[in-house]
Amino acid sequence: MIGQLFNGDHTEIFDRRGNWYKVGIGGATGWANARCMRNDCGY
Repeated sequence: MIGQLFNGDHTEIFDRRGNWYKVGIGGATGWANARCMRNDCGY
């Protein structure tokens, strides 16, 4: 684990693989499960 996203946090999505988003947080990138995130841009 490299960091945490909290309710209301905004992050950039770089990629999607199945149910996982590659996201940026605190200058690092990592993977977050799509079930735990809301995506307003339709990606």
